[in-house]
Amino acid sequence: MLNDGANYYSYDAEGCICAVQTSPSGPAYGYIYDAGGTRVAKGAITPSPNPLTQPLSCDPGSNGFQLTESYVLGPGGEELTQFSVANGVSTWQRTNVYGAGKQLATYDMVANPAYTPTNGQPAQMPALHFQLTDPLGTRRMQTSADGQPETYMQSLPFGDGLNTYPAPNYPATADDATPLHFTGKERDAESGNDYFEARYYSSTMGRFMSPDWSAKEEPVPYSKLDDPQTLNLYAYVTNNPLTKVDADGHGGDIAVIEDGPTQGNPIGHTAIAITGKGVFSFGNGTPLGSSTTDYLQRESPRRDQTVTIIKTTPAQDEAAAKELMKQDSKGGINKYPDNCSARSNAGLDAAGVPEVPGSTTVLPGSESSGTAFDPSIPGTAGARAGATPGSQTIPIPKGGAVPSQMKQF
Repeated sequence: MLNDGANYYSYDAEGCICAVQTSPSGPAYGYIYDAGGTRVAKGAITPSPNPLTQPLSCDPGSNGFQLTESYVLGPGGEELTQFSVANGVSTWQRTNVYGAGKQLATYDMVANPAYTPTNGQPAQMPALHFQLTDPLGTRRMQTSADGQPETYMQSLPFGDGLNTYPAPNYPATADDATPLHFTGKERDAESGNDYFEARYYSSTMGRFMSPDWSAKEEPVPYSKLDDPQTLNLYAYVTNNPLTKVDADGHGGDIAVIEDGPTQGNPIGHTAIAITGKGVFSFGNGTPLGSSTTDYLQRESPRRDQTVTIIKTTPAQDEAAAKELMKQDSKGGINKYPDNCSARSNAGLDAAGVPEVPGSTTVLPGSESSGTAFDPSIPGTAGARAGATPGSQTIPIPKGGAVPSQMKQF
């Protein structure tokens, strides 16, 4: 998408939007990415006199790039802190607070109602806001630190029609504290698009700005030929935004769930969830392919959990699911080495996820030396998922809520 009727775009060699101009005679902005393709800064660039015939340059050395925003990012690429930059000076703007992969609160600066030009009070003061979201992670209400409603947010299923408005009798701290809106993604003020990490999304069209892609060559990445909704590489969550979310702009995922120990199980439990196929958990009475959300909610009251999400292709998903069903044909879990960890690792083997050699944990009574990869050792499935480039690890404390990223499984 080079022109959406409002904005003009240029793309870098990796297929990421690197520059946007808001009209034929409007301002232009450039984006900077790190080596992994995550956006780390934004700035003003020299507009093109005719963006239709003279596309914007992606080279910050020649397009007049002037840094205006920079970010501190979390381990999953989430925006923790934003700084504004002017004349080479960085000024803190906001810090977002997360728990279990979900945005919980935002610190920012608001106008100080006690300020006057002569009383010596600062013009701004720090404020803490709590963010309340719907089940898919879209912000719907913001409250003050003491729980008083400040701001309400409305939008349509695809994220379009966003409207923020003050609550009745709102406190002096009321504002729209963060641009993280639709499913927790940042909405860029200059273009109106949402930044989904791998791609940008246009809520007005209900489509991504560029086609989906995979690191492994696929004729139609992340598609299933028996499901026509997956064949459109610009589509958002197969056109079902009421129940699904897209974690990062890609189509498929596998999640390894490492459940912590309980009183009756001191070594924990391992399960695997696959996008669109549900959860595969052996040895604890969970029907294969059942709801991942229900599984996490069931286990949360009695143990800590750690979820590691890796990007996969439909072929990898199908191979993993087929192997996991094959594992189920063995019948019930036997003693070591046939356990939930070994069966989960078999699914990762089928998907082509690399092993992590050198595990040093040894189960009591086993003959493992701890020097080679042993799929029966608890935690090894999570470790190999965590070592996969681009993976995202989300801790869920005992009693914690299900992260919005898990709605896709």
